[in-house]
Amino acid sequence: ILIAIYSIVFVFCWLISNFFIEKKLIDNIDRDLSYDLEGINLLWQSQKSLALRPSQDSYYMIVPSSENYEGRIAEGAIFPGNLIYYDQGFHNVNLITENGDLFEARALIKTINNNIYIAARSLNTQSQIKSTINEIFFFSAIFSLIVITLVISIVARNTQVRISKIENSLNYIKSGRLKTRIRLDGDDDLVKVSNSINQTTQQLENLMGQFKNQSANIAHDLKTP
Repeated sequence: ILIAIYSIVFVFCWLISNFFIEKKLIDNIDRDLSYDLEGINLLWQSQKSLALRPSQDSYYMIVPSSENYEGRIAEGAIFPGNLIYYDQGFHNVNLITENGDLFEARALIKTINNNIYIAARSLNTQSQIKSTINEIFFFSAIFSLIVITLVISIVARNTQVRISKIENSLNYIKSGRLKTRIRLDGDDDLVKVSNSINQTTQQLENLMGQFKNQSANIAHDLKTP
């Protein structure tokens, strides 16, 4: 039961952490995209140049109002032509590598002075980060599950041994050996139960002693009235 509860709690924590991690990663990308878009806007306004270059996994595209331009600006990525018809704001899109492979990216589209600016960042790094975090969670879960299982097994075995000891002592008491006492170390509930049984056994032993004395006195009085 404890292992099942732990598994449920772990899965719940994993889902919650995954949600917040993904949200944090996307928030960071969106912030960086905003900075990128401001930068390429200033560059275009000052130089009117399309000679933009990607930095790491960042790509840019400009569609000037005076030109019907669609396609690739930065080396390393090709923007689909229909991207300029997307609503302004953030979008998850598929860009194309120069080899023709698709890859997922986060794009910010914004129109400034009738010019369409698009800043995009690949999500490959974020996917790798999430994958690494999930692997850490997985191995942590396996390790902690093994440790918990061992601890529960040791505690259960120790508890079973103590319960067996109490049961054997009760069988001795039931057979009439009232001098039997249960000796357990610790300060848990089993020790408290054992102490109560010992007190009860001691009272029974005292009562039996008194009963034997009374019986002996009665027998003596009957023999010598």
